[in-house]
Amino acid sequence: MQITKALHAAMCIAGSAVLANSSAQADVMVLQGGFGLAGTNVLFDAVETGNPVFGDLSGGAQNVIRFSSTTDTLVTDASGQARITSTDFVAGPGAGGDTGGVNQLTISEVSPLFLGFEAIQLNLNAEVGTVVNFSAVDQFNTTIPFGPFNLGAGENRFTFISDAAQFITSLSFTTNAGGFALQDTRQVRIGDLVAVPGPVVGAGLPGLLAVCGGLLALARRRRSRYATA
Repeated sequence: MQITKALHAAMCIAGSAVLANSSAQADVMVLQGGFGLAGTNVLFDAVETGNPVFGDLSGGAQNVIRFSSTTDTLVTDASGQARITSTDFVAGPGAGGDTGGVNQLTISEVSPLFLGFEAIQLNLNAEVGTVVNFSAVDQFNTTIPFGPFNLGAGENRFTFISDAAQFITSLSFTTNAGGFALQDTRQVRIGDLVAVPGPVVGAGLPGLLAVCGGLLALARRRRSRYATA
């Protein structure tokens, strides 16, 4: 299972400038529904309560995914696939009976070995009437908004996939505070992590062109791979 990919975007100075000035929305797309992401599960080893809390990637990478909130104290399940709620969440009877829940959550990658991720999927467990807005941040520190989305009762799966030479450094969402509760966020999956680049193989312009050509090929393959998973 792939969880790393060296990306030499920093060396393609001219290409990066063009991408930074292009339409960001064209380079990160969102898919809603039962789409399966070819990625790696985020796991928790034990119950954690706090802000932030940290998850592992199945396959051995420990404490590399950070979950933080500007509104809530977070709590996780004992073990297994990531499921996160807030300490003030209380399940109530019937539709609209829940109280509390997560109103804001940010997911990011924190290992010094990586710069971000190519894709991310999460499943929001909600009540009818919950509204959510997302924002993704890319390596150019561009914030890309998505939403609002009206959630259905139960599971609501969203997948965000970066394209071109972009990658995602963080994904956040906010819900309608004071409205219907978001019960939890679960089944978080991460696409390939983008490794901190090493030296470019090859000297001068030939080496730079080789790296940029590789980036263009990677961009074409990336959306095809995730979109057909």
